[in-house]
Amino acid sequence: MSNLTIAGMSIVLCTAATAAAAADLNATQPLLCAARSAAVCEEHGACATTLPEAVNLPAFWKIDPAAKTVESRRADSDTPRTSQISKVALSGGWLILQGDEDGLGWTVTIAADTGKMILSGGRDIGFVVFGACTAL
Repeated sequence: MSNLTIAGMSIVLCTAATAAAAADLNATQPLLCAARSAAVCEEHGACATTLPEAVNLPAFWKIDPAAKTVESRRADSDTPRTSQISKVALSGGWLILQGDEDGLGWTVTIAADTGKMILSGGRDIGFVVFGACTAL
């Protein structure tokens, strides 16, 4: 078997394993989520795309839907923080989590079959964060 064939099979197997792991996402198990990119928008429509840490968003979150908690460390602090999830729902293959903290409302939507994540929220500005989650 050629090295190219072995490499191709390895990629297919790794991709399938990742998809299979993501397919098990549900509201009963803890998740590790990673932010990939962010868009921040002002009231009058001016938006900027940036890295999550550039706007002080954590790079990773541990989400525990069963305990209704989100644990993270902000980009500017080493201090861990825990936020409460006020609503957990499964709808049409999506895990939807909602909460608020200090007047900032947020929603996290996670595709149960792929683990793709979208976090949106706002207070004085609006933001959308794209990333992915996997079961711990």
